Order: sequence, then C-alpha cells, then structure tokens
Amino acid sequence: DGEEAKRMIKEHLDNIDVREYFDGYDVYFNPEIKTMNELVEESYHKEKNSMTLIGIFALLCMLMTAMAIIALSSHYAQLNRHATAVRKVFGISRNAVFWNTVWGFALPVLAGAAVAVPPAFIYIGRWLEAYPVRIANSPLIYLCILLVILLVVG
Repeated sequence: DGEEAKRMIKEHLDNIDVREYFDGYDVYFNPEIKTMNELVEESYHKEKNSMTLIGIFALLCMLMTAMAIIALSSHYAQLNRHATAVRKVFGISRNAVFWNTVWGFALPVLAGAAVAVPPAFIYIGRWLEAYPVRIANSPLIYLCILLVILLVVG
C-alpha cells in the first residue's frame, strides 16, 4: 500500500537528526514524499493542462486563418471580376473559372506547405522523443492536414 509506505518513510525520516549533518545548525527538513503513481499522475496532469492550452491556441489560429482566407477570397474575387467577365464573354466555362480561382489559392498553400512541413516534421519528431510514452510522427498526419487546408481554400 502506497500510503503505508509513505507513512513508514516519514517515520524513518523523523527519527533522523539532520543537525548532525549540518554542524549543529537548526535546519528545516520536511521532504515531500510521493509514490510513483502520484508522480506520474502529477506529470500527466501538467501535460493535460498544456494540451488544453495548445488546443485553445490551435483553435484560435484556425479561426483566424479561416477569417483571413475568406477575406482574401472576397478580395481576390473583387480584383479578378473584370478579368473573369472578359473571359466569360470570350466563352470560358464556369468550371474553368472555378478551377482557375481554386488554383490561385491552392498554389500558394502548396508552396507554403513545401517550405513548412519538413522543418515541422523534424521539430515535432524531436519533441515527441522526449516523452516516455512514444507515438509515431507519421507523414500521413501532415498529408491529412494539408488536404483539410486545401478543402477549406477550395
């Protein structure tokens, strides 16, 4: 039983005269005694709090990104309405106009992903190695994130 072991350790430490180790000076010696389960539970509690903060931050980032994409798309539509109207007069199809607009947004996203994903993969891989319970840093995760971003952009 963990509580019994803690009590026995506390009793043993109370019987030790620590002044003999510190040349007779009065020293406050009252260590906090915890079981391994308590230490692990405390560690996971701190990680849970960190993950909650990271989740809130990620949600705010996604919200701001969605707002920026909407603003950019309406700005892009305003800038290109004249060119689109001229293309329609010359017979371009709605499908071609749609894909032209989508590629106008998708290409910068793909270029940004080509620059950002390799360092993020390396950094997150090293970060995950620090944990005692290891999970794989799969490239599939980054591909899924890129597909979701492309769906939002499209």
